[in-house]
Amino acid sequence: DMIEATRLVGVNRIFSINLIINSKDEVIKIFCGDIIKAHRKSCDYLDKTYRVRVKSKADLIIVSAGGYPTDVNFIQTHKSIENASYTLKDRGKMVVVAECKDGIGSDVFLKWFDYKSPQEMESALRKEFTVYGNTAMCSLIKARRFDIYLYSTLESHFSGIVRKIALIPVKNLQGDLQRIIKGLPENPVVYIIPKGYSLLPTVSPASSRSARRAKTETSSTKDYSGVQREGLLFPVAYSQVVWNA
Repeated sequence: DMIEATRLVGVNRIFSINLIINSKDEVIKIFCGDIIKAHRKSCDYLDKTYRVRVKSKADLIIVSAGGYPTDVNFIQTHKSIENASYTLKDRGKMVVVAECKDGIGSDVFLKWFDYKSPQEMESALRKEFTVYGNTAMCSLIKARRFDIYLYSTLESHFSGIVRKIALIPVKNLQGDLQRIIKGLPENPVVYIIPKGYSLLPTVSPASSRSARRAKTETSSTKDYSGVQREGLLFPVAYSQVVWNA
C-alpha cells in the first residue's frame, strides 16, 4: 500500500531513508535513495538479521513483548503476538507476557470488539477503514485460531477487558502455565521468545543449521549461538520448561 501511494505522487520525486534499529533502539543500518530499491534492500537486511527459521510449528509459544516501550499497551503488544503466531499450530496455545500499563492504547480500538466476528469487522472496515479497526480484526482472527493467554495489568484498568478482546486472562503465571503445559500433547514443540516484537520466526522445511539444532531436546539455559537473533528464540523440551514468576 505504501509503495502504491508513492506511485500516485511520483516515485522519482521521493528520496527515501530507511533505518534499521536493534532492540536497544540503536540505528545499525541505513539504506537511502530510490524509494523502492532502498526499501527492498532494507527488507532483505531486516530478514537476515531478525528472521529465525525453525523446522516445525509449536504446540505452545511463550512470548514476551519485551518490556517498555514495546509492551506499553495492548496495541503495541499485538505486534509480538502477530510475529509469534506464524510458528504456532492451529488451536495451539500462546502465553503472552506484557505489562500494558497504559491499557489498551485506544478507546477507538476497543469499540471494534462490539462486532461479534471478524467478518462483521471486515464489512465495517470496507465501509470506513481505520488502522485501529484493522489491528482489532487481525487480533480477533488470531484469538479465534489459537488459545491466547495474556498475563498483564489490563484487568486493573477495566474488569473483563481481556475477555472482551477475546483473549484469556492469566492471574497466576506460574500456576496457569503449569496447567497449560499439562494439557499439551505428548512430546510437544515449545518455543520461548523473550522479545517477540523483534523476531520474525518462520517455518522452513529446508532447515538451516540453526533449525536442525532447534529440533533437538534442549534447555533454555544453554547457548544457542546458531539460533539467536535480535529477538532470541529458545526451543525447549516441555519437561524442561521452567518459568519463575
